[in-house]
Amino acid sequence: MGLITQKIGYPRLYQNANHAVDLNNYVLDFFEEKNTFLNDSLEIKKTANNIDFYLEPDITYGYVEEAKHIMNIACLESISYKLYEATGGEKENISITEIVSCLKVADSNMHILQRWLNALSENGYIECNAGKIKWKKKNTSICEKDNWKIVSDKWVGKLSGEHVINYYLKHIEKMEALLSGEMNAALLLFPEGTIELANCFYRENLMEKYLAYCIEKILSFAIEHTKKDKIRILELGAGTGATTDRILKVLENSTKKIAYIYSDITKYFLNFAAQKYQGKEELEYKVINIDSNLSDQGIAEESVDIVIAAGMMNNAVNTDYSMRQIICSLVHGGIALIAEPVGENYELMLSQSFMMSRPTDAREVCNETFLKMEEWKEVFWGGCGISERELVVVPSDTSPLAPLNQKLFIIRKE
Repeated sequence: MGLITQKIGYPRLYQNANHAVDLNNYVLDFFEEKNTFLNDSLEIKKTANNIDFYLEPDITYGYVEEAKHIMNIACLESISYKLYEATGGEKENISITEIVSCLKVADSNMHILQRWLNALSENGYIECNAGKIKWKKKNTSICEKDNWKIVSDKWVGKLSGEHVINYYLKHIEKMEALLSGEMNAALLLFPEGTIELANCFYRENLMEKYLAYCIEKILSFAIEHTKKDKIRILELGAGTGATTDRILKVLENSTKKIAYIYSDITKYFLNFAAQKYQGKEELEYKVINIDSNLSDQGIAEESVDIVIAAGMMNNAVNTDYSMRQIICSLVHGGIALIAEPVGENYELMLSQSFMMSRPTDAREVCNETFLKMEEWKEVFWGGCGISERELVVVPSDTSPLAPLNQKLFIIRKE
């Protein structure tokens, strides 16, 4: 990893303290080329502890692990109950074909149903044999309500907010309409076209706050230490601007000349941002589809110093292709900051999966919603040619936040 790793790496978080993010012994060389973003040569021989992220004393690894387990149980039992109820709940065995027929599952959502059947099977809720489903746990609506009461008690005010939990519950309520395609999941995230609920995910979600804080600090350090006078930043899938807000605060304190491309796949967010950031002359608004060639969309190879993609890469049709596009757009020494869920997150399977493109990468092969850590590493090391020393991942596996299964990948292009 580049100079930025002097400031951030694997976090050690202590109870009732400012929690430092540190990095273990990276030795990094930087190019001296004119177009290199970070071109100093440094050897980092000891851990840096310069980023502090405060956690309440009771937010321990054990607390978060239990909270995540409770969330998983609530999601699994709710889906199990919904499928059992929707298919009559009387048959000892029912075929997958009958389930599809009863729920009127749209062809475009068949993979989502199959993912849930896989999850229910893996967790002992159903038994699959020769295309037949046998219910091993028959839940009730009372059980479902009790589970989500426990989730609320454990999560609200600690790891997330009430609006977010209610958002997941809404998907349980509307699951049949979502699977059939009668309801557009975007209407649940943006009710009546408003963005307030979407913003709640960033204002109320502890993990999102942590990831945004790390991005802010990395950018601040990188901009401070580059020798370039003009810095070009590309944010992909900027959406409501939750990450942008923090980045702009960093840029306000910089003496460098900044060119910032605020991009999304739809003009809806660009029009919103243009009003929100009126007067910010450094901002350029651009429709960009990460599934298409970036050069064809005005982002030339080796033209960007920093690429930021917070929670949007999971919507790429092919992660390998999209990451190669990102790496190609970076100058030597440039950095990419990719924040993503890692592995299956059942609460996001309830909700976000209905707004994601059908993948053609490892997720399609394994029928999974999000790439596992090893699959991400294969994308970086195998698909993009990023060496292991040029990749840092936070939080670490021992961090109290690790059970939430979200990571920030910090990548430097050699």
